Amino acid sequence: MTTVYENECAAAELDKNEVARIAKGLSRYAKQAQKLGIKVFGGSGTEDLRFNDNSGLSQLIVAELEGKFDGGDGSHSQDSDGLQIFRMSGKIRLLGVLYAGRSCQL
Repeated sequence: MTTVYENECAAAELDKNEVARIAKGLSRYAKQAQKLGIKVFGGSGTEDLRFNDNSGLSQLIVAELEGKFDGGDGSHSQDSDGLQIFRMSGKIRLLGVLYAGRSCQL
């Protein structure tokens, strides 16, 4: 299930419906890729689709993607205002949006 954080979207001045549309689309495509044995990978300047060739030594790069995907560890927590955040090099990046303390389950 995709979750859009309404308060975080408001804090980032993003339209929660547009964020939801993007999140749903990416989730749908990631699930389709997974069914084919493909992993969506991003980070270190490369964004691609990888297929495990079962050799134990490599993954086949079956496509390169346009756009940027962060391949970090994905850890996040709440800040003092209760917003979901990802801390990176001392900077705070908002992950989503919360509105009136609620998250929206999609």
